[in-house]
Amino acid sequence: MNKGVEMEAPETTGFIEVIFPSVPGFGIDERDEIEDTLQEMLENRELGDVSGSGAGMGVMILDIDVFDARNLEETVQVIMEVLKNHSCPSGTRVQINQPYQKTHQL
Repeated sequence: MNKGVEMEAPETTGFIEVIFPSVPGFGIDERDEIEDTLQEMLENRELGDVSGSGAGMGVMILDIDVFDARNLEETVQVIMEVLKNHSCPSGTRVQINQPYQKTHQL
């Protein structure tokens, strides 16, 4: 045992952004509908939580906290399934930002 040495907890969570280009015919209402669907799907599977949203600089974003980083790819699959069932604009992407970086194009 190391006295006086604080051990840092391993990284176990993840963070994903869903990024929608701002285009005519796809606005805040459409993003909010996707947000509600994602929240329900992620919550039901105990994968994560939609923790925020924003808009600016030509994009709209949903922030997703992933409860366990070991479930990142499953979480991305759920997100992609929801996005494909909505009329998302071309250029929509899912960006994993934590614990590693990877982009999935819709």
